[in-house]
Amino acid sequence: MYTGVAEPGRLENAMDASYRIDIDNNVLKFRTSSFKAERGSVLHSGIFSKELASSLAAGAALALIYLLFKPEPAFLNFILAIVIFMGLFILLRLFVFYDPLLEAVIDRASGSVTVVIKGLIGKKERYLLKDLEAVTLGRKVITPENPDGIRIVEKVALQHGMAIPGFGEVKSFSTVELQFRGGKRVMVFSSTEEPEAKEAHEKFKRFVEGTDA
Repeated sequence: MYTGVAEPGRLENAMDASYRIDIDNNVLKFRTSSFKAERGSVLHSGIFSKELASSLAAGAALALIYLLFKPEPAFLNFILAIVIFMGLFILLRLFVFYDPLLEAVIDRASGSVTVVIKGLIGKKERYLLKDLEAVTLGRKVITPENPDGIRIVEKVALQHGMAIPGFGEVKSFSTVELQFRGGKRVMVFSSTEEPEAKEAHEKFKRFVEGTDA
């Protein structure tokens, strides 16, 4: 769990389900890469990850380059291929296969609430602080849709000597949402660790109610 000034790159790892919150006088700034409570990919994270996706895409691009230019087999060309692959891998991981980041800013001085999602397709929403009716702490439970299919996959995996921990399990998320007038709800944080969500909720609530001093 993380609630102070984040060290570089901390928020890039969604598995940490961490957040950064800074309060400076009348302004609260909250940042996290964990703001969704959903099933996620149909492929287990132990099998398919953003790193694997970046590797596959970099390998495909390198293969295309080879087909287009057909370089002669040589040691220098081999070294160049490794350099190109690593460069493509890093670029793809940073700019294509990355975790979106949510930033929520509550400004009591200007009476505004701004929520920005930074990603490949960004999103920015602005609300009036006077329309913020509550900061709620909730829970969302996601159950598997196809238990028979899950058992088949697990059986095949075990036959190949590869266990898949956590595959097909029920997922429970603790969520923090901003509830605005008119029924608009914005989820700003989700975590499988309830104490972490409770702490984030408490910080939001105290700031909004003006009891954070």
